[in-house]
Amino acid sequence: VLYVGKVAPLKGAQVLAQAIPLIATRVPGVQVVIVGSDHPGQRRDSARAEMLAYLQTEGVASSVTFLSPVERSLLVRMYQTADVCVFPTLWDNFPNTCLEAMACGVPVVATAVGGLPEIINDGIEGKLVPPHDPLRLADAVIELLERPDRRLEMGRAARRRILGAFTMDRVASDTVAVYEEAIARAAARNGGG
Repeated sequence: VLYVGKVAPLKGAQVLAQAIPLIATRVPGVQVVIVGSDHPGQRRDSARAEMLAYLQTEGVASSVTFLSPVERSLLVRMYQTADVCVFPTLWDNFPNTCLEAMACGVPVVATAVGGLPEIINDGIEGKLVPPHDPLRLADAVIELLERPDRRLEMGRAARRRILGAFTMDRVASDTVAVYEEAIARAAARNGGG
């Protein structure tokens, strides 16, 4: 299981920490890799330290590896070897890390907040869960870990989604179309000129 992003409360670090013992109980031997810069936590100067303290208390710290941000080429390899990527964010506009994971053919489990429901079709390219819900997050991850056929199908669908809807050319074209529509509306309101 791979998490890529800031290790911070807003990114759902504590929610992920609470989900890990549930996952580790149901999927013995699971390894969770958390890649990202450390940020202040809720009670400490380090969200990573908060997570680690909780994981140690729960007896699952050995199931988790924390890494600082890594070079892009290594990150791509990490995505490609992950079974599932998880994005438990409490709010996020349009996370590039989710797009990167999907482009690498990895199914994602993410919270249904911000722009994530625009990226992921629930049950097709991944699973969307409510924010602040470690149980639902864990259940979705476990489902994909226990069903490799479903996981591979979702991973292929995730890659197709990115190649169809989120290429640079497509995003640029869609952006130009939005601006042209806004300009046309403004011109119509101002009497065409």
